[in-house]
Amino acid sequence: MDQTPEEEPDHVFEDRSGIRGKVVVAMLVVLSVVLAVWLWDFGRRLLIDPPAAAEIAVLPAGGPRPLDALITLQTNESAPCARDESAFWQRQRLVLGYLSAADSTALTGLRSRCDQLDRVLADAFLLGAPDGTVVPLWANRNEALQELADSIAMPGGSALLVARITASTRTDELAALLSPGPALEKLVTQMAAFLASQLRPGLCLNLDAHPDLNPGVLRAALSRLKIATASPGRTPLALCLIAGPEAGFWRDPGLVALLDIAVVKGFQEGSTPMMAPAPADWFATSMAEMRALIPGPKLVVALGGFGLSWQTGQGRSLRLSYGETLSRAERAGAVPVFDATAGATRLRFLDADRQVNELWLLDAASLHNQLGALDRNQSIAIWPLGYEDPAIWSLLQPDPQDRPPHLRLQDEVDLSSQVLTETGGPALSAIEPDVKAQRWLRLDATGTRIVAQGYDRLPLPNRVQRRGGSVAGGVMLAFDGLPDGSDVEAIISALSARGAKAVFFVDLSALLEHDDAARRLSEAGHVLGLRILPPLPDRPESLVAARMQINAAQLYLSRVFGKPAALAMLRPGSGPPNFSRDAFREETDLLQRGLISVRSSFDAPYGPVDPTEFVDRILREGDPRQTQVITLDLRQSSADVAINLPDLMTRLVDDGFRFVAPELATPSGDLPPPVNDPRVSQIGDGPAFALVGFFMNGVTLLFFVMLVVSAAFSVLYIGLSLIRRPQGPIDPDFAPPVSVVIPAFNEEKVIAACIASILRSDYPDFEVYIVDDGSTDRTAEVVRGLVAENPRIHFLQETNAGKWHAENFALSAITTPIFVAADADSIFLPDTIRWLVQPFKDESVGAVAGLVEVGNRVNILSDFQHQEYMVTQNVLRRAHEFFDGILVVPGAAGAWRTKAVREGGSFSGETITEDADLTVAVHRAGYRVQFEERARSITEAPATIRAFLRQRLRWQLGMLQVSWKHRRVITSGLPVGFSVIDSIWFGPVSLLLAILDDLLLVTVLGTAIYTIALRDALPGGELPILLFTSYFIMTGIEVLRTLTAFWFERRFELKTLLLIPVLRFGYRQLLYLTAIRGLFRALAGHPTGWYKLDRTGSKLSAASDKKA
Repeated sequence: MDQTPEEEPDHVFEDRSGIRGKVVVAMLVVLSVVLAVWLWDFGRRLLIDPPAAAEIAVLPAGGPRPLDALITLQTNESAPCARDESAFWQRQRLVLGYLSAADSTALTGLRSRCDQLDRVLADAFLLGAPDGTVVPLWANRNEALQELADSIAMPGGSALLVARITASTRTDELAALLSPGPALEKLVTQMAAFLASQLRPGLCLNLDAHPDLNPGVLRAALSRLKIATASPGRTPLALCLIAGPEAGFWRDPGLVALLDIAVVKGFQEGSTPMMAPAPADWFATSMAEMRALIPGPKLVVALGGFGLSWQTGQGRSLRLSYGETLSRAERAGAVPVFDATAGATRLRFLDADRQVNELWLLDAASLHNQLGALDRNQSIAIWPLGYEDPAIWSLLQPDPQDRPPHLRLQDEVDLSSQVLTETGGPALSAIEPDVKAQRWLRLDATGTRIVAQGYDRLPLPNRVQRRGGSVAGGVMLAFDGLPDGSDVEAIISALSARGAKAVFFVDLSALLEHDDAARRLSEAGHVLGLRILPPLPDRPESLVAARMQINAAQLYLSRVFGKPAALAMLRPGSGPPNFSRDAFREETDLLQRGLISVRSSFDAPYGPVDPTEFVDRILREGDPRQTQVITLDLRQSSADVAINLPDLMTRLVDDGFRFVAPELATPSGDLPPPVNDPRVSQIGDGPAFALVGFFMNGVTLLFFVMLVVSAAFSVLYIGLSLIRRPQGPIDPDFAPPVSVVIPAFNEEKVIAACIASILRSDYPDFEVYIVDDGSTDRTAEVVRGLVAENPRIHFLQETNAGKWHAENFALSAITTPIFVAADADSIFLPDTIRWLVQPFKDESVGAVAGLVEVGNRVNILSDFQHQEYMVTQNVLRRAHEFFDGILVVPGAAGAWRTKAVREGGSFSGETITEDADLTVAVHRAGYRVQFEERARSITEAPATIRAFLRQRLRWQLGMLQVSWKHRRVITSGLPVGFSVIDSIWFGPVSLLLAILDDLLLVTVLGTAIYTIALRDALPGGELPILLFTSYFIMTGIEVLRTLTAFWFERRFELKTLLLIPVLRFGYRQLLYLTAIRGLFRALAGHPTGWYKLDRTGSKLSAASDKKA
């Protein structure tokens, strides 16, 4: 039977004139050009720095030399103390280092050299109170010291704790404290509690100022302490004393026997410049005596590595670093001279105030000669760390070239990793770069001792001048970030109550997220500065990104507040002890840009701030002569800061501090505005910042909504699928005649297998209608051969008109009340037709959807589709049936009531998913659609990406067409209207939004890798947490949906389950592409064709193990 097709109807969205498509393309081209120009202009202004101010405002003169005058810049290494032990096996002596408390010079020196140390001696306690009170010198009762040890992988796992005596304690008072009694018991009890948490407990008592202490009293006190700290299974307490060689207790054999370590200072810090710190003869004689009194393994000789400065009128000397000593010499034009007899380098000069300055410097030449006076295996301690001549480390490590020690010292002297702040103040005003130099030496006749040294020019560290209003006891309040909207007024009120003004350092993200808070703070008279993350050196992309972030924030501030920021703070690593090389380079760059860099003196700890503990730390470690900058973190919890700020400010005032306004501490208000700024605000900046704000902050809400909606839908569907009850068993008495309709176009490879599987059906009364839709291959020949063999097969032919027309052609020929639709590549099981027919006992049922399985699982793409088919049919279709909302009766396994189909308008050519179109039409005709999971068909899924994209393009566009054609069903009250909304949400809308999700996920992953691997920090912020949380939650829900499908299938596939975490990496992106293509074709009016799958003819098998 042949038929000539009628004229094909217009497709939904179709524009046969092509005008709409041209208009859409033209609009896209224009939009792309406008967008490109806009991005180019905005990006150009982000890359162009504003011209520096014509004249930088003169800041008040700097204050006194700060306590952290010299620091060693830090690297980005996560564990700077980690070392290759194999490189140390040749070293003959142990090398220890001394870390003084609240000393940034020592702390940064430790971080830079701890990989060359075997153990660290750290100031930890202060003793001397008559009642025996022990005062910890580190925050959180010395927990901060162990946290430091853990963070840098300190040698030995922890520091060897040092207890020093208060300067005001006399020797007789100390003897009374250490004598048996309540004070000693209190001291022992407190010290035992402090030492209990140490894995390798050890205590050094620094008695340098008490050489005449009675050894008997000392021996008894140490014995009592050792007993108090002993416990079964615990490492015994290591006891240690520190003193000069003149101490009498070194002569007590019983006391020395009690000790595990004896640290003897090989230098003296006298009160007069007339005596050198370590004269050669004194050092040799004293150390020889100590070696005779103290067994070699116990003895540690502390070698000084510092300078001592005396100035006319000073009562005591000032300890200086090597770099600062040479800097003072350079400023005065003095020439340092090495005195071999004195064992040190000497300087003498008049300063600018006409004061006589005399300095002694224990440098690498001094240490070279001292090592020569010691045994080769003598343990030493560098005292203190951070102050030393860097060249000493070449003497303490094996030389790769096995050169003599004096030749190692003639390498270039490089102080580029050191920064010397010569004048104090909160604002950076000038930076002088480091100077490298060459050292020369002259040896004595024996060739073992250095008798003279000099430099071709003096080596110098980077030198910094800081300025600003130097107010004794002055405090400038700074905030890292902006408060949440609910906390703004509380912070403004707390500051106003004390008449204080503060500076809030922000980045573009914070400005866009808390723009209202920024406006209210600015209106209240507070200052907005830039929060800057230092870029990584030698990485162009990092430098460009940092520049763009700064300029973007400045553009925004200029647009909203009328002027850019003048102050900037580097976060993190903006000051000691974590001041990094990156941060210092950025400070230099900021200065060249005309920005004033502010360095934080004290950062409040994360979380709630204890005002008492924080102010105690400022009093203990701060410099009351300077204006100090205190920074509170609003980025973690602004509510905690708002609650604690009034108490903190009250405590500061009570302890004598005064609040200094940012304009007084760093008078940036006098900076003239930049002239001829090429970054002047443009009309497109508003949309640009709105878009950036959405990506930075608004997208968080979007993801939250997507996560909640998707999770709620998934959980709802799982619940409905479990509630839904399956159809009853087969009723053998219900077997009405059935027609099986198979439309075919070029199906010669699979049509015979399909027909054969249908003919094997155990259904008693059916016939088969095959419609050849103008095939150009051997399809007709294959079918005719089968027709001749089986009278139940009817063969219809027509000129190619599409699948919908072929099905309608068959519909016009059949006379049965029910017909089953099958795709030519489908394989029916023997009981498929019987199960499909059973629900039609209910006259209200207009269609029945079977279950389609992927039969060609040949690669990962087909495995992904198998998982998708399982979930969508076993979970979603069951759930949809519960409220009569099935949207698609699949063409590969579906049955229809002939009357219902005709009432619904038969198959339509208006959409390219005729099965979904007819399903909704049957719903609208007043019939129900049911699901019969036992009616199974095995189909061939696309096995190549090209075929998959073509199939899914048809599905995506077809569902859009169906949703638009039947849009009125949404408001009709029919349950299927909900499914239409659902299909739109889980179709193009959710897929297009998920593109944004994936783009940001890739960005966040890249940022996280960059932050962790290169910056040695953990990424923060709400967006990364939400992104990763959403990924794991949705993966978990998908696992749950798959497990639910397994439960319905009564089988478990580990392979399918393991594929779920990687579904969104590759497979999901293919779906994005089809969603975009589908939307474009809908807008352009160019619907796609049916896109028949290229058949492989491979043998199909059911995953359920039911074979055809």
